[in-house]
Amino acid sequence: MSNGPTHVLLIEDNQGDADLVRLRLVESASDVEVSYADRLSTGLAALAAKSPAVVLLDLNLPDSRGADTFREVLDRAPRVPVVVLSGRDDEELAITAIHHGAQDYLVKGQFDGQQLGRAMRYAVERKALQTALDMNRSQQLQFGDQFLSHISHELDAPLICAHQSVTVLLDELAGLIASEQRDHLETILRSVNQLRDVIGDLIETACSKSGNASNGTGARIRAMDSTHSVNIRYWREGMEHSREGAAQYQRRKDRLRESVAGQLAETDS
Repeated sequence: MSNGPTHVLLIEDNQGDADLVRLRLVESASDVEVSYADRLSTGLAALAAKSPAVVLLDLNLPDSRGADTFREVLDRAPRVPVVVLSGRDDEELAITAIHHGAQDYLVKGQFDGQQLGRAMRYAVERKALQTALDMNRSQQLQFGDQFLSHISHELDAPLICAHQSVTVLLDELAGLIASEQRDHLETILRSVNQLRDVIGDLIETACSKSGNASNGTGARIRAMDSTHSVNIRYWREGMEHSREGAAQYQRRKDRLRESVAGQLAETDS
């Protein structure tokens, strides 16, 4: 488990059972340092004073009973592995604790030193692996949030611009248009709206999976429908503005490509 003495916190109210666990620890030939608590309150205080490598926990204590005992320990020290010490009559309760995050359980009086040592060692290893996986997931979610932020920022502006420009033409603010031209413009507008919906659904879904609010994204998408009044000003800026807008859009695409490539490279490293 470690090169130095392993700090074990034993929370057990029955003195006979506690002595038996100490004996099994000696038999396991493990280099351990044992802290003992006969109540949950004193055990939680010991957790606050010094974080152990592993907790050996009896679920039924004078000041706490059942699954609440394990939940209290888990809330106080979520990164510390817990091995439940179960009586013969509450093995089902121990299994419930496993489902809620305990690493293992042993039935009192039915394990030897080797089994106890192995249970503690595996508990520490499994908890370390679980912590690493949780950290990796957190990093992935952070990358996803950054990626979505770039996507929403870099695509909103050109999409809104396309929507507004087509609307200006359809409203004949730049002059009359022929029936065939209107058909083509309406096709373009439908495609723009479909793309808007696809991007919105993608971002909303990804945000919901990562647990982040997406109201900002929805507000930006809805902005297309609430900013039609600026269309006239945009159109009157003429073709020079359009050329500048195209160049700006290309720069946005280049920045997005470079940003995503950089984030992917950081993730791979």
